[in-house]
Amino acid sequence: MASDKQDPGVGSEARRADDAFELLVDDADVSADTSAHMPAPPHIIVLFGATPAANFTIAGDTSITAVSPVAPAGAVDVTVTSPGGTDVTAATDQLTLVVAPTMTGLSPNSGPLATTPQITITRTSFTGAFAVAFGDQRAGFTVDSDSTITATVPQGEAVDTVRVTVSTVGGTSSGSSATGGVTPTLKASGKRPKGVTFVDNGNRTGTLSGVPTATKSKPAAGTYTLKVTASYSYGMVKHIATQTLVLTVA
Repeated sequence: MASDKQDPGVGSEARRADDAFELLVDDADVSADTSAHMPAPPHIIVLFGATPAANFTIAGDTSITAVSPVAPAGAVDVTVTSPGGTDVTAATDQLTLVVAPTMTGLSPNSGPLATTPQITITRTSFTGAFAVAFGDQRAGFTVDSDSTITATVPQGEAVDTVRVTVSTVGGTSSGSSATGGVTPTLKASGKRPKGVTFVDNGNRTGTLSGVPTATKSKPAAGTYTLKVTASYSYGMVKHIATQTLVLTVA
């Protein structure tokens, strides 16, 4: 009479759900069924939940090396069936299949680089995240919940738009875009009519305003050339850009 076999151990671990991988099933009593290192015999079945293994080989008297099927996410029991019966399921034969994380947004998705701001990444399947990247730069982060991660923008990040991605055992998210920038200082130099001033608005714009006024030596009417300089420092480098404006007073 066939008897139930002992539970095979696979370890309590999480693996990617949408990709095949090899798994060593220990304590599977197959010594009486075939010799070691043989292809899968027809009378032995390895199941991941209700789904058969993609393939497997006998790795030893009490071991099987099985390749997982592509399966939905979730916890499954890995079981072995032979003419002697099916092993008794237990916590030691459970395997958790994990999908790649998904992202719905970043808050904020843009900001200054003068500091090292933190951003919140939201969506699902962040449990077990082992990496957050801004482009090709790794970032420090904290997993707040399955749906939220708080990440610190890397100090070496440049003034540009990058893809922010999260990696877990289930894979890497497709990512969301984040833009880093700076607020330059604007200054105007050159001649301008009396009564006209230039103001840096502090938001990457400047305002030229006022009423041109004649002086004793010069009328207000004429053409005036101004040079507006935008400058900012990032790290040890100072960046400067200039633009020439021509103001005509009739």
